[in-house]
Amino acid sequence: MTGPFRLANEVDTTGFGDTGMRLGDLDGDGELEAVFFQARDCHIPRMSAGGYRHEKQVHCVTAMKLDGDVMWQEGAPLGTGHWAMHDVAAAVSDIDGDGKTEIVYVTERDGRSYLRILEGDRGYYRREVETGPNCVLQLCDIRGLGARRDILVSTFVNPIYIYDDDLNCLWNCHFYGGAGHSHDFYDIDGDGKEEAFIGYCCVRADGLKVWWRPDLEPHLEEMTRAPHVDHLHVHDIDEDGRPELLMVAGKDLVVLNAATGEDRWIFEGTHIQTCAVGNFLPEMDGKQLFVTERRLHGDQAHIGFRAYLVDCNGNEIWRME
Repeated sequence: MTGPFRLANEVDTTGFGDTGMRLGDLDGDGELEAVFFQARDCHIPRMSAGGYRHEKQVHCVTAMKLDGDVMWQEGAPLGTGHWAMHDVAAAVSDIDGDGKTEIVYVTERDGRSYLRILEGDRGYYRREVETGPNCVLQLCDIRGLGARRDILVSTFVNPIYIYDDDLNCLWNCHFYGGAGHSHDFYDIDGDGKEEAFIGYCCVRADGLKVWWRPDLEPHLEEMTRAPHVDHLHVHDIDEDGRPELLMVAGKDLVVLNAATGEDRWIFEGTHIQTCAVGNFLPEMDGKQLFVTERRLHGDQAHIGFRAYLVDCNGNEIWRME
């Protein structure tokens, strides 16, 4: 696609809309539909992360055609309000391999948390299992099925649970150092099963550590709370056939050899929060990294935002305030 973007449609989501939205072909017609997940503060007070209104659990799910027609709704809409969050514990995918799309999310009922699966086309209840007060959900393939049909859920920081598509708990761990808002997955040893990258740890499909780097804690976000990594991404940024782990550590951007955990380079910041990888400058070797930072003075004072473009060796190409 070339040229400027154009507005294809605009629909009203008042009452049920949220920043947590996923796309998927819910009814098998070959067209994408939108799924909105409204979430509110977790019922466990510690999950609000020092007073931040970020860590939430889903209470209303709405499926909608892109022309604005609502297909179905599960739960009562929360109305308009402050629903911002790091992300929402939800996914839209064919989780059981039957060729039909399902909705997977973490919700709360009567002060207890549940991992739930709904049918995508009609929103009918499929199954659920009680779990911890989790606010992170990501799909992975630790069983080596060739598709991401395993479900990782976690709190902000810890613990970690992994379930199969029948919601049997495969394993759980109550502490991986530096675990934060999201994780990543990659088959680094070629056995067909993805390893999990959680905090400053690389974890095998059975939950045992391949490597871990607690010495990296000074590069992590602390913010008067537990040191944690904001986001993780596995990419071969220098295109040498060996993937790197991009640790958006909340303070600095730390790049490691994904297979061994060995240092590649560190790009220093005050509160680096996001990183996007791409061929933004095709004339350059390797990939480039678009990095955004919430600049801090001392421990807490927010003094602005900054964006960087960085090459595959950690050299700054440009910055923008």
